[in-house]
Amino acid sequence: MKIIGKYYLHNQQLQAVENFSGMPELPAVYEVLRLIDGVPLFLDEHLLRLQKSALLLQRQLETTLELLASDLHHLANKNHISNGNIRITVAFPPEHQESRRQELYAFFVPHHYPTAAEYLRGYNLKSLQLERPKPNAKVVNTSLTQQAEALKQATGADEVLLINQQGLVTEGSKSNIFFVINNELLTAPLDLVLGGITRQKVLELCAKNNIRCLEKVISMDMPGQVQAAFITGTSPRVMPVSNIDDHVLDAHNPLVQKIMQLYDQLIMEAIGKENSK
Repeated sequence: MKIIGKYYLHNQQLQAVENFSGMPELPAVYEVLRLIDGVPLFLDEHLLRLQKSALLLQRQLETTLELLASDLHHLANKNHISNGNIRITVAFPPEHQESRRQELYAFFVPHHYPTAAEYLRGYNLKSLQLERPKPNAKVVNTSLTQQAEALKQATGADEVLLINQQGLVTEGSKSNIFFVINNELLTAPLDLVLGGITRQKVLELCAKNNIRCLEKVISMDMPGQVQAAFITGTSPRVMPVSNIDDHVLDAHNPLVQKIMQLYDQLIMEAIGKENSK
């Protein structure tokens, strides 16, 4: 795994990147959060989800969320990085199962933030019949990642759309997805997907702005009824979808554009609030 910067965090201690020799084997939970102008975006929500993921594996984080937040700020300052993605991984090595020892790592990772042109054209999605064993836990899943990346490489897709065994659309390999049908939004219910932080914020924005959004699955034989769609995630934020397999969608749909604007405004407000402290 590639690390950006000169330092990484290991069990609350900063270490030089040249000393990094890899992380323990699975199981592990993780989070990827975005740093914008020195502000870790929605930090509390990410750290609470990390804690929840550990609990779903019947493990308890050894660090407190307050201490981890402080460590992440220290990591960013020492690396002199104000914009980028930070990955936090907490591994529970099988050899330490009895002692329940855990290893915490945090470091900056490579990222791709969409260009203005990509937001204009929208993302091309390819579907794949695959689902997460524990959808609500953000756990390291090497097999899923490898299959999704292989499909993207083979087809040139920007993201992979996961389909479960019942033929229902759940989520992206690194994102959540919302559909526009009859000027309403639909997204898969929380029990079937990893509840993304951006997904959560979009649902809150919909409630605040009187935008009807239903948590409801759609089947793969329904894309013909879909007028538009967008994915949500840490790096893409709110990204319009131009294609799902052979189905062409309206990347410039007014409702999608409104959600994009509302979310960008929310980010600016969050950054301004943190900087004013």
